[in-house]
Amino acid sequence: MAEDTAREALFPYCRRCIEHVDHWDAGSMTAAAITLLGIAAGALLGWSVGLVAGMLVFVLLAIVGHLVRAQIHARAATQCGRSCVSTKRAVEYYGWSGSTTTLCFTSPSYTARFAEHNSADLVSVAPALRRLLEANVEARRRVPTPAVAAVIPLSSSDPAAWIEHIERLPTRVLRRVAATRALALVTSQAERERIVAAACRWELAPFFERLEHTSRRQRRARIERFAEQVSADNLPPALVGAMLAQLGVEADACGGAKQGT
Repeated sequence: MAEDTAREALFPYCRRCIEHVDHWDAGSMTAAAITLLGIAAGALLGWSVGLVAGMLVFVLLAIVGHLVRAQIHARAATQCGRSCVSTKRAVEYYGWSGSTTTLCFTSPSYTARFAEHNSADLVSVAPALRRLLEANVEARRRVPTPAVAAVIPLSSSDPAAWIEHIERLPTRVLRRVAATRALALVTSQAERERIVAAACRWELAPFFERLEHTSRRQRRARIERFAEQVSADNLPPALVGAMLAQLGVEADACGGAKQGT
């Protein structure tokens, strides 16, 4: 990808994915700690008792570490749902190397969609990625994705029907998908603004609720941090603009109230 000075990249994970990724990482870290303990204990015994004793302790603790890691990883695997593409991290961010920003994705379909949405920032497209993009476009043309088919109301031109339909969806992800689909199908600017205003309320209401009992300084800092996340999120530009405008108003209110005290 094109030059980027960011030190981190935010990719949203659901709560279930965060749990099984944390368990997976904990298994690897625990095994590494046990192995390091085995090296230290083996070296100490090898120096004080004998080489054979040191080697036996090292091998024993290495086996224990391997078994512990396997057990924790197996427990993490049981926490995965049907939509989980990997037990460990599905996205790895390797940072800015001086010429490119390197990312690694586990899911081929997510890789293709990410590349499509960020095509303007791609420095070069490898043959494997080009074939993946072409296959993804052809697959969408032949078979609509279940997510898109599941969120289309009966009247795709009526913003009220869209808003009512989206409000009944159980998760934030489904609401985002439906809002994106609605903005792609509704052509009237006034009707699009209604959908954007409603989607902005759905997105920001939980965030503002969490800020109710925070100080003005904390509130402003969290708003600015959340605004950075919104800017980097994969949302329709109209929705991003509305959310940033509302966050800006709230941040200015915090600053004005703070200066007046």
